[in-house]
Amino acid sequence: TGHDPLELMHATLVGTPAAPDLPPRLRDIIMRLLEKDPDQRYQSAEGLAHDLARWKADPDGDWELGDRDFPPFLPAPPTLVGRDPQIGTLIAALDRALAGDGRVVLVSGPPGIGKSALLRTLRPLIAARDGWFLSGKYEQFRTGVDAGGMGKVIGTLARLLLALPEAELASHRQRLITALEPAGKMLSGAVPELDVLLGGQVAAEPLDVVAPQVWATGTLVTLLHTVAVHRPLVVVIDDLQWATGTSLRALDELVTAGPTPGLLVVCAYRDEEVDAGHPLAALVSRWERDGLAAPPLRLAGLDRTGLAELTGAVLHVEPTAVAALADLIGTASSGNPYATVELINALRAEGLLTPAETGWDWDPYPVRDFVTRHRLPQLLTARLEQQPPATRHLLVALTCLGSDVPPDLLATATATPPADLRAHLAPAVTDGLISADSTVKFRHDLVLQAARDLLPAAELDRSRLAMARRLAEHDGYEQQAAEQYLPVTGLIGDDDERRTAAALLH
Repeated sequence: TGHDPLELMHATLVGTPAAPDLPPRLRDIIMRLLEKDPDQRYQSAEGLAHDLARWKADPDGDWELGDRDFPPFLPAPPTLVGRDPQIGTLIAALDRALAGDGRVVLVSGPPGIGKSALLRTLRPLIAARDGWFLSGKYEQFRTGVDAGGMGKVIGTLARLLLALPEAELASHRQRLITALEPAGKMLSGAVPELDVLLGGQVAAEPLDVVAPQVWATGTLVTLLHTVAVHRPLVVVIDDLQWATGTSLRALDELVTAGPTPGLLVVCAYRDEEVDAGHPLAALVSRWERDGLAAPPLRLAGLDRTGLAELTGAVLHVEPTAVAALADLIGTASSGNPYATVELINALRAEGLLTPAETGWDWDPYPVRDFVTRHRLPQLLTARLEQQPPATRHLLVALTCLGSDVPPDLLATATATPPADLRAHLAPAVTDGLISADSTVKFRHDLVLQAARDLLPAAELDRSRLAMARRLAEHDGYEQQAAEQYLPVTGLIGDDDERRTAAALLH
């Protein structure tokens, strides 16, 4: 209650309501419903009904609130399961890097096996050592100048430096200006955050056709080494199989420059997409031969114990209670963690896996039949096709715009009223296909690939052209409009539009 609208708004957002004068366990249920954080509230009507029924049967019992409460999509556990030896390898590599023996670490494996999740375990480890975690990821379908993993690493580093206290920032800035001149002119033009960091003292030059060659110089090496001397760095490059030749040359220069105390470089890639003719294969072979990298740490499927632990973590029960179910799922998932979580959710959606009073119920014969007939690509396609038409339209557009898209960009490109955007995205968020916080992005590259396959190639191209036209009409989206025009210039039939596209591409 109150008379000031701002006071009421503040109370609604952060104020804890007074607990009602009711029996303790019923009061706890009501207070759970009133939690400010949506993740702390009941996630399902079934979970609430279960707790109310338990309260009626045992009003004063010491039972756990919400232990049968599950969201519509059961997510993977927040902590990595079944990878203790691999985490130990990364910890040892980090300790060596801090001591000055920082050979590059390579992590390989098929999609969904947990490479990215494994790399993220380095974030708290380097933070505990007062260092920074810098990550970049290459994208399969992007062609824009901001699509490179190296550029994202440098942009993140510049933002972290800019957040330092002024005195510390000033000393870093001066060292970087001295170390990067004159190549910093081109580098700061390619990465806007770096231009801000350097305070305009290194004037950015207009990019021209030779601009990408800056990545093949020692500039990247100099930048990272200059900072790492004073602040430990972990540089993670993901999906290296999609890196351009120029990016691979820059990475090669960083690796062959030799170990720098305080700098650890970790690269992940899908080995099934790196055959003998792939440029990355020759690099990896040479790095191993020259002692610059250990043999790749290849992630295989989880063993029976790991699968039971993962299944138990997803279903919130002890692994022994679902070991038999994990065995059934493992025959189809081959121990792949992402495929395992998808199969668990598919079984639940089909009614073959249901919550019970003390755990979960399933019949092994229908479960075995289901997992035998269904594989990951088909499961993802089926979930995408069940989305409302407006949601599918946005998801297809998202595959063209990138992996981390601001909501206003997505709304403009698709002519979706901003007020309606979140409502149209909500079904895909609820179903675990995307996240939509400050930016909109797919939960996994495999979802992106499945969403891209929803439209035939010709229809996808027409959709790209429509997005390019919309973006070209709005100031501030020149780069994004150019990126959408680039693959579909052959569809432009009007001379005026050709001139518009040419100017944007230039």
